[in-house]
Amino acid sequence: MGKLKNVVVNLIFYFFFVILCLILLNLYFSLFGLRNFRNIYLSGNNYNLRYMLKPKSVTIVEGVVYKINSFGFRDKELNSDYVKDRKYRILCVGDSITFGEGVSTNKTYPKLLEKELRSKFSKNIEVLNAGVPGYNTYDELLYIKNYLIKLSPDMIILGFFMENDSEDPSLEFNNKMSSNKDELVDLFYYLKEAERKKKLHNTGFWQKYRDSIWDPDSDQWKRCVDSLISINSLAKEHNIELLVLIIPMYDNEQDKFLTQLVSVLNEANIKYVNPFPELKKSKHINPRPFVTENHPDERMHEIYTKTLLSAFDENKLKLN
Repeated sequence: MGKLKNVVVNLIFYFFFVILCLILLNLYFSLFGLRNFRNIYLSGNNYNLRYMLKPKSVTIVEGVVYKINSFGFRDKELNSDYVKDRKYRILCVGDSITFGEGVSTNKTYPKLLEKELRSKFSKNIEVLNAGVPGYNTYDELLYIKNYLIKLSPDMIILGFFMENDSEDPSLEFNNKMSSNKDELVDLFYYLKEAERKKKLHNTGFWQKYRDSIWDPDSDQWKRCVDSLISINSLAKEHNIELLVLIIPMYDNEQDKFLTQLVSVLNEANIKYVNPFPELKKSKHINPRPFVTENHPDERMHEIYTKTLLSAFDENKLKLN
């Protein structure tokens, strides 16, 4: 009887020990390794979007704090009469790069640009970070049309990430973003996904996939082009200046895709800036200056800011 009791006690002890280890491991990944943004997302059904950033939410990923304001932006809090508050307003729209995954809020290119423009022109300038991880050009069209346009921006800067902004929205960010998964499940999912991506990379899957979404005859590319043209038309209709920031994919395959994108922008008469020359001068193409996967570090955000500043008139707050 005594031996059976000891076995039971030991089993209970090991059970709780394993649970504690899993909890601590999950906490470690949440703070320093796990790209878990689950708790800052919510359904975007009210605006015909797949999902949005959850107002007044916060998470910590890899030691970086991501705080979302009441308008659903990774930015400072805005007052309730924000729309009536007449400032020169620039909205930066894009994916996780514009959002600033891996860098602090004030080191993202929207906030660096705001600092530079205020110093050069006026304190009455506001540059807001409206980037949402996982969004592509089609998502951004709906986001601008159904939500952002109500904020009466004077200018929209659209960050176009060449790696995947032309892909089909149904292939990105599935329902796990707004699901109520248990944290331990998220940990196991992360480990499983990390191994899967490694295998796909080794088989050349991502190269084939990228070629497919840049295929000029594909439905994905055609919808991307239609979305860019629609955003431009929407901006003109509301007297909003539009500027596209081309964000590179950081490898030797980008030149042919860049030519394809620039051709579309020129044909649609959409203004854009290209940081490639500055990136090559600073040797930031190779090795990769990433902090998490394909997300640029603070130095890259500084280069994006410098490139954006070159698009502004030297003497007044308007695009060249």
